Amino acid sequence: MPKLVSLIKKRPHLTDEEFKTYYETNHAPLIKKLFPMLSDYKRTFLPSSQMLFGELTLQSAIDESTFDVITELWFKSKSDLEAFMIHASKEEILTAIRDDEAHFLLSESTVTYEVTET
Repeated sequence: MPKLVSLIKKRPHLTDEEFKTYYETNHAPLIKKLFPMLSDYKRTFLPSSQMLFGELTLQSAIDESTFDVITELWFKSKSDLEAFMIHASKEEILTAIRDDEAHFLLSESTVTYEVTET
C-alpha cells in the first residue's frame, strides 16, 4: 500500500495548540475534500518540549525539535497515488493548498517521502 509521509513545521508565532486546531479544523477537511482518492489521512503532532522517561530521552538528539507534525497519506494503489500527484500539480489545487498552508505552516520546510509499509 503506497503512502506519502510528510514532516511539517508550524509557523513560529503559533502555539502547538493553535497549530493543531487550525490543521484539524481547516486544513485537514480541505485536503480530504480536494483528494477523494486518499484511503487514509493521519496526523501525529509532536511535542515542542523534550519528553523524558526516567533517564531515557524520548526525542532525537537533534539540536531542537525540527518538525511539529508527521502527516501520512495512504493510497489503496499506485494508480491512486499517481492520480493524487497529477491532481496536486494542477495550478488551482496547488494554489488552494498553499494559500491555506500560509496560515499555519512553513511550506518551504516540508519534507515528503514516498514509502511503502511492510
